[in-house]
Amino acid sequence: MNPENLLNHRTQKCTLGCPILDRVLSGGIPCNSITEIVSESGCGKTQLCLQLLLSSQLPVSNGGLNSSSIYIHSEFPFPFRRIQQLSHSFRSSYPHYQNPCDKIFVRGVQSAEELLGLLDRIDSLITNPPSQNPPVKLIVIDSIANLFRSEFENTPGDLKRRSGLFFKISGILRLKAKKYNLAVVVTNQVVDFVDGGGMNGVRVGNLGVFNTSGRRVCPALGLAWSNCVNSRLFLSRNDEPDGSDGGFRTRRRLQKFFRVAIMNGLMRSQVSRGAFREALQTLSQMHRKDIHQLDHFTFPIALKAACRTTATLRHGQQVHTLVLRLGFQVDIYVANALISMYCGCAHLEDAVVLFKEMPQRSTVTWNTIMGGCVRNGLPRLSLSYFSNMSEVPDSVTMSTLLQSHAHLGATALRSGRSVHAHIIRQRAVGFHQQSAPQTFLEMENDCRVVENALIHMYLESSCLSYAEKVFQGIPTDIRDHISWTTMISGYVRNDMHYLALATFRCMLMQQQQCNSGDVLSLDSSTVATLMPSLTLLRHGKEMHCFALKRGFDRSNVFVATSLLHIYGELGSIECAAKQFKRVEEKNVAVWTAMLTAYARHGRSKDCFRLFDEMRLQGVTPNPLTFMGVLIACTHAGLVVEALDCFKCMTQDYGITPDMHHYAAMVDVLGRAGKLKEALEFIVSMPVKPTAPVWGSLMAASALHHDIKLGHEVAKIVMRMEPENPGNFVFLCNMMAQDGRWDDVSVVRETMKLRGFEKIPGHSSIS
Repeated sequence: MNPENLLNHRTQKCTLGCPILDRVLSGGIPCNSITEIVSESGCGKTQLCLQLLLSSQLPVSNGGLNSSSIYIHSEFPFPFRRIQQLSHSFRSSYPHYQNPCDKIFVRGVQSAEELLGLLDRIDSLITNPPSQNPPVKLIVIDSIANLFRSEFENTPGDLKRRSGLFFKISGILRLKAKKYNLAVVVTNQVVDFVDGGGMNGVRVGNLGVFNTSGRRVCPALGLAWSNCVNSRLFLSRNDEPDGSDGGFRTRRRLQKFFRVAIMNGLMRSQVSRGAFREALQTLSQMHRKDIHQLDHFTFPIALKAACRTTATLRHGQQVHTLVLRLGFQVDIYVANALISMYCGCAHLEDAVVLFKEMPQRSTVTWNTIMGGCVRNGLPRLSLSYFSNMSEVPDSVTMSTLLQSHAHLGATALRSGRSVHAHIIRQRAVGFHQQSAPQTFLEMENDCRVVENALIHMYLESSCLSYAEKVFQGIPTDIRDHISWTTMISGYVRNDMHYLALATFRCMLMQQQQCNSGDVLSLDSSTVATLMPSLTLLRHGKEMHCFALKRGFDRSNVFVATSLLHIYGELGSIECAAKQFKRVEEKNVAVWTAMLTAYARHGRSKDCFRLFDEMRLQGVTPNPLTFMGVLIACTHAGLVVEALDCFKCMTQDYGITPDMHHYAAMVDVLGRAGKLKEALEFIVSMPVKPTAPVWGSLMAASALHHDIKLGHEVAKIVMRMEPENPGNFVFLCNMMAQDGRWDDVSVVRETMKLRGFEKIPGHSSIS
């Protein structure tokens, strides 16, 4: 069954013999599930169970199950007298049922272990009852609470053993209900509720607080048992004034609740597969139909779904309103989720207000507000929260703290090293004090998280040597793919491509030594990070083979795009075209990478063909896509097509050109010899042109030997970039072409006085 069909799922049900009760229960007691009836003594829960024993014998057409039933009692002897009275009434309504009691099998139990033993031996009775009776379709346990209330003490050991028995009993009952399509009914007692931790008759948590006989009560056996049943029926009894004679009359009320964990699981499933709107619709149904009791696990899931929708803040605020109406704002789990939601929606001010109003805070609360500050570009505010933190920090706290320092870069290096020293001291304390409570570095996973954050912090602070020391200090069995990927990205960013490739090879060697393909959980991010560092076609093909074996080259957009970029940069356009065809789901990045590769190789026809095909398939071009088309026009000298492309970008797609687009247009006009039009284009620009734009015109002037224009443009460029030696070299070459050697000498002397030295280019042949 699909999760979204759970609310509307129809199953066979057993009538209670009362049309009013059947209407409240949407047809009766459902099969293939466990239904709990909760009430104080004297409310009629045993009466309902006895009525079910008889009504289950009715044919399916009359709402019954056409079955026998099993009644397991634990509190008192079986009420033969009451069942005989009900049986007499049943025979008067259905005369052809001569002796309905023959289809009821009764057994008493005195302990939970005895009940477990009985359930293990009950299969033969369910399928083959004696005296040619129909199969059993109903099991009643009256009551489950009596088996646990006296045998177990309120100690951690007994509570743990009791919870284990809960799950064993409910697991067996659920398995048999599913296997034989049984309706399982258990009765439970109530206990007085002392702590008023809620409002409107609902306690925070998924233990309901109900009113009966003027008392506030909740179901016995606690939270563990409440998660073992599928639905809960609560019978209450209250005395109300009778206006006729001034006396009182007793009014009984039946309320129905589904086990909230079921719907929480449904919402969690919807969120995990990206169906965020469906998850919010499930929450709406739960609240609107009043068939669910929301708990403190429900709202964090709903808030996570709200953060992922298009109308993020509006949905989050609606969930917040529901939280306030039901009184869940005092719950620390819900409050933490609300803070996270507002931080994710870039409403840090609202998150701070919630944080200040919280009556109690946990380490998770501080971690959430600190992480929100970092995500919203306020790392120093995150540091101030850490300074005021009153809880014991954990690994997430330290990782967030290091992330704040990473955002501040080299300016916070000294403070970051102090945090590193604190981490080392805490590790030493945890090592020498074995009996002390665990610190945030004693567990392997926590250590890995903090060490990875340290590497990232040092890399962002331009301290590659410190990052290497931290990386080398991590035991090889603790390093994960994040550790390796972070280090590889550091080498790539520092143009140490050979070290990036060597680190990747070391990672593969470690994986082979571990004799497991999943030890490091190598993912596509590691491969995509390494791609830009490859400078040889042979290395590119090796990485392609590696990605091919793991299926990254077809299913992962990042890896596929990186492969297209490598083949385009290293001159293998045919390999790029083959890789492009292999990609399963092509987004704008994949189309742009292939289109740009064609443009750089002068294959303008293929570039335009791909551009048209891209738009026909409904993919919207981005600024980089148009940049690739303009490059193709530049190499092919297609002035008209370039102007049409520029017009399409601005008018059809509403994209605002940046300086790269303007420089490309000037380059197209300049290479085609239209220097006057290029100058007019620059003058008509709505923004102030930058040095690259003027530089394109200067290069075109030199190409077409317009020394006068080139000299004037060179003056503009040199005023904008007085420290760029390339501009001086370009001016010297242009004057040399015109035979103005005296001016060349003057410019070169100026370069010497300023200490300029052009870095020579180099090429390699592989």
